[in-house]
Amino acid sequence: MGAPRAALAPLLRDHARRRARAQAAGGGPDPAPRRSRLGARTSPPRASVSTASAERLIGGAALSEVEPLWYQIELWPLFVDGLQSVVSVEGERPLPGSVVIWRTGQAGRGTVEETVAEYVPGEGQLLVVEDSAISGRQRVTFEQIDRGTLVGLELDYRLNRGGPLRALTDLLFIRRAQAESLRRTLAAFAALVEERS
Repeated sequence: MGAPRAALAPLLRDHARRRARAQAAGGGPDPAPRRSRLGARTSPPRASVSTASAERLIGGAALSEVEPLWYQIELWPLFVDGLQSVVSVEGERPLPGSVVIWRTGQAGRGTVEETVAEYVPGEGQLLVVEDSAISGRQRVTFEQIDRGTLVGLELDYRLNRGGPLRALTDLLFIRRAQAESLRRTLAAFAALVEERS
């Protein structure tokens, strides 16, 4: 009723531009900056990439004693969740370009190949991870804090198969299982560090 509402048109145009910006940014705010430069993202992960992560404080342990233990491949069967045996090692670990191939038990992921993409002493490592189920990037980070060393694991992955229900299966089952596996790895690693301290 009354005069046409021409004054609302600029508000609607601004609203439309604002909405387009939100979609271009991935549907949400930019991710919080990471403490480490390793594998720093230049943009948020795409929708088809899932992330699982875990952190563990290893109390009373200096970063200088924690980080070298992580890279000792002969210790991996003691703490890497699901690892049954190391098949081969190429190159000098933990340096970029080195490759480790390992196998899980029958209920696991099968044969896993990890290639070091980045390594920053005192900060951590970025790996390219491939197996029959997933392709992705895994970061391990180390941070010295007052009470000990904070170790973080983050796996950005894409499912290699799964059909039209892949995203739902990932949301309901796989992402949680990946995060639990990372937590078990960190718990076993913390126990190993404490045992050797």
